[in-house]
Amino acid sequence: MCNIYAAIALTGYSMIEAKKAQQASDAMAEQKYRMDMEEIKDNRKSVMLNSLQNGNAYKQQFLERLSTNNLILAQGGKLDTGTGKALTGADQTTKKQDLNAAALKASNDMMGLSYRSYDARLQLAQSKQESKALRNQAYIKAGMTLSMAASGMENPFGNASKGGSIGKTSMLDFRGGTAGTGGFSPNPITGKFNY
Repeated sequence: MCNIYAAIALTGYSMIEAKKAQQASDAMAEQKYRMDMEEIKDNRKSVMLNSLQNGNAYKQQFLERLSTNNLILAQGGKLDTGTGKALTGADQTTKKQDLNAAALKASNDMMGLSYRSYDARLQLAQSKQESKALRNQAYIKAGMTLSMAASGMENPFGNASKGGSIGKTSMLDFRGGTAGTGGFSPNPITGKFNY
């Protein structure tokens, strides 16, 4: 009989440890997810900052080209002519193209970070699913171990169909701590079991 008690205790311990392992695995997955999300958040800020810096640099280059062109055209007396307007228009077009390219690059970088964020969420869900499956596998293994240990166990209530008495068991009498008939015998007056 001690084997079944040991099996029950081992099963309980195994299940508790499996739950703790799942919780630890989930906590590590959550921490990795938080770290990934913090990195993505920092990268988003970096992309935005780089985009602003590139935009400002392109604007500065435009203003420098514009003032250089205006100076050259003013010296030649052609500032208000079609040539001056054409150069200014070309500079404006170049500035817009550069700013659009910078915005497109920033947009692509942000989209890449969005995909990384989505991937981090999927990895978190997958990790939690795997730890849950491992926990369930440990539960099943513990249950199988218990059922194998219990398969050799004597029926604690005797075999009433073969004339056995419910009161005669091989379990310990919880009132007195001895093996015998007192643990599960009904009170003859009330019909209730005495424990």
